[in-house]
Amino acid sequence: MSDLLTVLSHHGDISFRELYLIIEKLYPITGISEQSRSEKFQIIKQLELLGHCEIDYEDKKVYCNPPFFGLLPRVGVYQALLAGARNTVLVNKLKILSEKYKNELNLLILKSSTTNIPDTIILESHNLNIIALIAKELKISLIERSPLAFLLINHSGNIEEYVADTKELALLNWEKRIFLVDNLFFAKKEMLNKSSTCQLEEYTAPFNQKKLYRLVKGDKGYQVTADWGRYLLLGELERQVLLYDLQNQIFAVPKSVPLPNLLARAANLCSGTAPSEFKTNKVIADIPSGCRMEQYHGVPFFIASKIAEKLGQTLEIVSLETK
Repeated sequence: MSDLLTVLSHHGDISFRELYLIIEKLYPITGISEQSRSEKFQIIKQLELLGHCEIDYEDKKVYCNPPFFGLLPRVGVYQALLAGARNTVLVNKLKILSEKYKNELNLLILKSSTTNIPDTIILESHNLNIIALIAKELKISLIERSPLAFLLINHSGNIEEYVADTKELALLNWEKRIFLVDNLFFAKKEMLNKSSTCQLEEYTAPFNQKKLYRLVKGDKGYQVTADWGRYLLLGELERQVLLYDLQNQIFAVPKSVPLPNLLARAANLCSGTAPSEFKTNKVIADIPSGCRMEQYHGVPFFIASKIAEKLGQTLEIVSLETK
């Protein structure tokens, strides 16, 4: 079990600053203490995407969710992921109950590939009532009306709704970077293609260093968030960057073009495991060679296609190597 989730479960809620210090103390050998604040935040962000906590960006605090079971999208068998707060006592009780019902249920504990991400704990059974019984004996909730990924996708907005809510934003006299669609990253360059009528700008506020994003279309600029803003730009320029492997149920996304929060959670909660990474060794769709990718495992085609649809993208069907 991850020490980080154990500590977070004990605290219940904790500030970013306190959690950064805990990360440094827990993983001194891995060099995390030398990583940037942004990289430490990504560790916390991954816990949120796996359903273990919620992040309050305004107050800069992290709140651990109460423990719960949520269904993964599976056909022919029920799989319920344990998410939220956990400790050794809870896990040991779960092991005892799983042994008690071993003829009707399997307890799967999938070891994480990294020390800072918790192991994945799943109950598997052909009988949902058995899973519900164990949840009741542990006195934790079971979300059984639909798989978690379905609920998150249905709750997420789409690109059309997001466009309708954007507001105009005047040109800012702050330090600026441009998102380069051929490279899929921000750089301190002016627009390379002067004939283009659309670009995404990232500004840094001089008084607090916060980032602000402006999508420029023609002679107007609109305030956007970084995640939706990238997909708005890619949609305007008809660039496709989402990959899907039908045989292995792998959904791949450029690391520099992350999914919006609810959709990222949906992708993570198809398997309950953190995405793995790889680099492209050639141009695929509109993704350059050498691009770092995140690949989500166990994602049904229906869910991958719904995520793409929400983002105004079309899936590129490919064959991805698995390890």
